[in-house]
Amino acid sequence: MPLDTNSISAEPFYLFALEGVIPLFWDEGQPPYQLEVTDTIGNVITHNTLNTNTMSLIVPNTEPEQTYTLNISAANTVSYQNQLIFAMPPFPLEPKVDKLLMLTRLLNDPNKNWHLEIWRQLATMPKSPARENFKAHLRLKSYE
Repeated sequence: MPLDTNSISAEPFYLFALEGVIPLFWDEGQPPYQLEVTDTIGNVITHNTLNTNTMSLIVPNTEPEQTYTLNISAANTVSYQNQLIFAMPPFPLEPKVDKLLMLTRLLNDPNKNWHLEIWRQLATMPKSPARENFKAHLRLKSYE
Protein backbone atom coordinates (compact mmCIF):
# COMPACT_ATOMS: atom_id res chain seq x y z
CA MET A 1 0.00 0.00 0.00
CA PRO A 2 1.70 3.27 -1.03
CA LEU A 3 0.52 4.91 2.19
CA ASP A 4 2.54 2.40 4.16
CA THR A 5 6.07 2.30 2.80
CA ASN A 6 9.63 2.91 3.90
CA SER A 7 9.90 4.92 7.10
CA ILE A 8 6.28 4.59 8.20
CA SER A 9 5.83 0.90 7.46
CA ALA A 10 6.29 -0.25 11.06
CA GLU A 11 3.99 2.41 12.51
CA PRO A 12 0.31 1.66 13.11
CA PHE A 13 -2.28 3.70 11.26
CA TYR A 14 -4.16 6.14 13.47
CA LEU A 15 -7.74 6.98 12.54
CA PHE A 16 -10.19 9.47 13.98
CA ALA A 17 -12.57 7.91 16.48
CA LEU A 18 -15.46 8.45 14.06
CA GLU A 19 -17.70 6.03 12.23
CA GLY A 20 -17.44 5.76 8.49
CA VAL A 21 -15.87 4.00 5.56
CA ILE A 22 -12.13 3.46 5.46
CA PRO A 23 -10.97 3.30 1.83
CA LEU A 24 -8.10 0.88 1.19
CA PHE A 25 -6.12 -0.11 -1.87
CA TRP A 26 -3.48 -2.73 -2.52
CA ASP A 27 -0.86 -2.41 -5.25
CA GLU A 28 0.89 -5.76 -4.93
CA GLY A 29 0.13 -9.08 -6.59
CA GLN A 30 -2.85 -10.33 -8.51
CA PRO A 31 -6.46 -11.05 -7.51
CA PRO A 32 -8.10 -12.55 -5.66
CA TYR A 33 -7.26 -10.32 -2.71
CA GLN A 34 -8.01 -11.25 0.87
CA LEU A 35 -9.00 -8.57 3.38
CA GLU A 36 -9.21 -9.59 7.01
CA VAL A 37 -9.59 -7.50 10.15
CA THR A 38 -9.31 -8.93 13.64
CA ASP A 39 -9.81 -7.39 17.06
CA THR A 40 -7.27 -7.42 19.88
CA ILE A 41 -8.21 -10.93 21.02
CA GLY A 42 -8.11 -12.38 17.51
CA ASN A 43 -11.82 -12.45 16.66
CA VAL A 44 -12.37 -11.98 12.93
CA ILE A 45 -14.34 -8.78 12.37
CA THR A 46 -14.24 -8.81 8.56
CA HIS A 47 -13.06 -11.35 6.03
CA ASN A 48 -13.61 -10.69 2.33
CA THR A 49 -12.27 -12.10 -0.91
CA LEU A 50 -12.19 -9.45 -3.63
CA ASN A 51 -11.24 -9.32 -7.28
CA THR A 52 -10.45 -5.61 -7.17
CA ASN A 53 -7.54 -3.92 -5.42
CA THR A 54 -9.74 -1.15 -4.01
CA MET A 55 -11.59 -1.98 -0.83
CA SER A 56 -13.94 -0.30 1.61
CA LEU A 57 -13.76 -1.20 5.27
CA ILE A 58 -16.23 -0.46 8.05
CA VAL A 59 -15.49 -1.60 11.59
CA PRO A 60 -18.12 -1.89 14.32
CA ASN A 61 -16.35 0.02 17.10
CA THR A 62 -14.44 3.23 16.52
CA GLU A 63 -14.16 4.37 20.12
CA PRO A 64 -10.82 5.93 21.15
CA GLU A 65 -8.10 3.34 21.80
CA GLN A 66 -10.01 0.63 19.88
CA THR A 67 -7.41 -1.39 17.98
CA TYR A 68 -7.72 -3.78 15.05
CA THR A 69 -5.24 -5.73 12.98
CA LEU A 70 -5.53 -5.31 9.22
CA ASN A 71 -4.32 -8.12 6.93
CA ILE A 72 -4.30 -7.86 3.13
CA SER A 73 -2.91 -10.46 0.79
CA ALA A 74 -3.00 -11.28 -2.90
CA ALA A 75 -2.99 -14.63 -4.66
CA ASN A 76 0.76 -14.62 -5.29
CA THR A 77 2.27 -12.39 -2.57
CA VAL A 78 3.10 -12.38 1.08
CA SER A 79 0.44 -10.74 3.18
CA TYR A 80 0.60 -7.22 4.57
CA GLN A 81 -0.28 -6.58 8.20
CA ASN A 82 -0.64 -3.42 10.27
CA GLN A 83 -2.60 -2.10 13.21
CA LEU A 84 -5.50 0.34 12.99
CA ILE A 85 -5.83 2.42 16.14
CA PHE A 86 -8.74 4.77 16.66
CA ALA A 87 -7.87 7.97 18.51
CA MET A 88 -9.09 11.46 19.18
CA PRO A 89 -7.82 13.96 16.61
CA PRO A 90 -4.81 15.95 17.85
CA PHE A 91 -6.86 19.15 17.51
CA PRO A 92 -10.55 20.10 17.55
CA LEU A 93 -12.43 19.33 14.32
CA GLU A 94 -14.07 22.57 13.36
CA PRO A 95 -16.38 22.63 10.34
CA LYS A 96 -15.20 26.08 9.22
CA VAL A 97 -11.51 25.13 9.15
CA ASP A 98 -9.97 24.54 5.72
CA LYS A 99 -9.87 20.75 5.41
CA LEU A 100 -6.59 20.72 3.46
CA LEU A 101 -4.97 22.79 6.20
CA MET A 102 -6.22 20.26 8.76
CA LEU A 103 -4.80 17.40 6.66
CA THR A 104 -1.45 19.19 6.37
CA ARG A 105 -1.30 19.40 10.16
CA LEU A 106 -1.98 15.66 10.37
CA LEU A 107 0.64 14.89 7.76
CA ASN A 108 3.25 16.79 9.77
CA ASP A 109 2.40 15.13 13.12
CA PRO A 110 5.71 13.58 14.26
CA ASN A 111 4.06 11.32 16.84
CA LYS A 112 1.47 9.36 14.86
CA ASN A 113 0.99 7.94 11.38
CA TRP A 114 -2.22 9.61 10.18
CA HIS A 115 -1.69 8.73 6.48
CA LEU A 116 -4.72 6.43 6.24
CA GLU A 117 -6.96 8.97 8.00
CA ILE A 118 -5.75 11.63 5.59
CA TRP A 119 -6.62 9.33 2.69
CA ARG A 120 -10.01 8.69 4.31
CA GLN A 121 -10.68 12.43 4.63
CA LEU A 122 -9.58 13.10 1.04
CA ALA A 123 -12.06 10.47 -0.16
CA THR A 124 -14.92 12.51 1.33
CA MET A 125 -13.93 15.70 -0.47
CA PRO A 126 -15.24 16.65 -3.91
CA LYS A 127 -12.79 16.20 -6.76
CA SER A 128 -10.68 19.27 -7.32
CA PRO A 129 -7.14 20.11 -8.43
CA ALA A 130 -6.26 20.90 -4.79
CA ARG A 131 -7.47 17.48 -3.62
CA GLU A 132 -5.59 15.68 -6.40
CA ASN A 133 -2.42 17.64 -5.62
CA PHE A 134 -2.70 16.71 -1.97
CA LYS A 135 -3.17 13.02 -2.85
CA ALA A 136 -0.06 13.15 -5.03
CA HIS A 137 1.87 14.85 -2.22
CA LEU A 138 0.72 12.17 0.23
CA ARG A 139 1.97 9.42 -2.08
CA LEU A 140 5.35 11.15 -2.48
CA LYS A 141 5.67 11.79 1.26
CA SER A 142 4.99 8.09 1.90
CA TYR A 143 7.99 7.13 -0.24
CA GLU A 144 10.45 9.46 1.54
